[in-house]
Amino acid sequence: MIPRIRTFACPLLVAVSSTVACSGDALRPEPSALAAPEDLGDGWAVDVPASQGFDPVVLGLLDQRLRARDIAEVDALLIARRGVLVYEGYFTSQTGMDRRHFLASATKSVASSVVGAASQLGLVGTWEQPIEDLFPEAQDLFAADPRKRDITLRHVLTMTAGLEWDTKDVRDRDRDDIHIKTAPDAVRYVLEKPVIETPGTRFFYNSGCSMLLTGLIPNVSGLEADEFAREHLFGPMGIEDWFWQKTDDGTARGQDGLYMRGRDLLKLGRLYLDGGRWEAEQIIPTSWIEASFRPWTDTDWGYSNYGFQWWTSPLDRPGHAVVPDGVVFASGYGGQKLFIIPELDLTAVFFGCTADDNGGISYECGDADVVPELVMWNYVLRALEDV
Repeated sequence: MIPRIRTFACPLLVAVSSTVACSGDALRPEPSALAAPEDLGDGWAVDVPASQGFDPVVLGLLDQRLRARDIAEVDALLIARRGVLVYEGYFTSQTGMDRRHFLASATKSVASSVVGAASQLGLVGTWEQPIEDLFPEAQDLFAADPRKRDITLRHVLTMTAGLEWDTKDVRDRDRDDIHIKTAPDAVRYVLEKPVIETPGTRFFYNSGCSMLLTGLIPNVSGLEADEFAREHLFGPMGIEDWFWQKTDDGTARGQDGLYMRGRDLLKLGRLYLDGGRWEAEQIIPTSWIEASFRPWTDTDWGYSNYGFQWWTSPLDRPGHAVVPDGVVFASGYGGQKLFIIPELDLTAVFFGCTADDNGGISYECGDADVVPELVMWNYVLRALEDV
C-alpha cells in the first residue's frame, strides 16, 4: 500500500497525539522505568532505551499511550539503535513476539532483498540488464512488443517499467492485484500487460513489478523465491518462523504475501544498516544496499522518492540540516512499516490493523497508514537526547 504521508516534517496532530506538540512541548509524567526487552538469544543484543541515547520519559509516555490504546492504530512497535533492541511492545491479544504478522505491501521491500541475495551469489548480474534475459520462457511476449526489450531489472525494481497495472482500492476485488493470485502463470500475467509508458521515464505503483522479482528467482536459482530466501537470506540471520503466501501457480507473492515476526523484520533493517552484512557473512552486496537507498525516481506524492522497492523521504529535524533521503522505509497497508534511518543508526517496526490470531489485517483501516510516521516524529525521534 502506498503511504499517505511521505515526509518527516512536522505534521499537525489531531486525534493521534494531544500531549506532544510540534513545538516540542510535552507533558512529562513519571512513567515506570522501561525495562530492556527480553534476551532470547536470537541475535539481538538488548538493553534499556537510555543506553542508546533515548529519553526514557518520552518513550515511557509513548509506552503508556500505546498500552492504553490512546494510539489505537499501532498494535506493535519495536525499536533498535546501534544494533541493540531497546523497546518492544505488543498491544493487542493478537500480537506478540512469537506471532507472525501480515506485512502487506512491505513484502515488496523483502522481495527486493531476495533478488539482492541472488546478486551476492552471482545469479543476477547488473541491474541494468534487460529482463528479457531473466524470463526466457516469455520470449514470445518480448518479440511481440519490442518495447518490452527495453525494460531493465532497475526499471522493475523502481516501478518505472511502464507496464499497465490498475491501482484500485484494496477492497475492490476486480483488480490486477487480485487476479494475479489465481492466474495460470503469474509472471506471464504481468509481462502480457501492454507498455503504456517508455520504460524508465515515470514512476507508477505497480505490484506486478514485485511479482516479477520473486518470479525471476526460480529461473536463476532453480528454487522458488521462498525456498531461496530460507537458504540464502533468512537462514543466515536466524529467521526461522515466517510464512510466504503463493499464487495459484506456486509463485511467492512478491507484492504482499509475507508474514513475519517483529524481531525478524527488524533484523532486515539491521542487515541494511550494516551494508548487507550479518555477522561474518555478506548476504547482500553493499552496492545493492546503496542502490536500494538511492532516490531513483520521484513518486510525485509528497516528498518521497523510490529506490529498489524502498521508499525514501527527507529527515528534517529542528536545528539540523535536512537529509534529503534520510529515512528509508518499507510500507504496507494498515500501518505495516519498517523504518531505517542510517544517520541515526536506527530501525523501527510497526504493525497495525491486526484482525485475527493468524496475523491477518483488516482492510477497513487505511487511515492507520499515516500513524507510524506521526509516532516516529513526535515520540521516537524526539526521544533521542544525543542528536
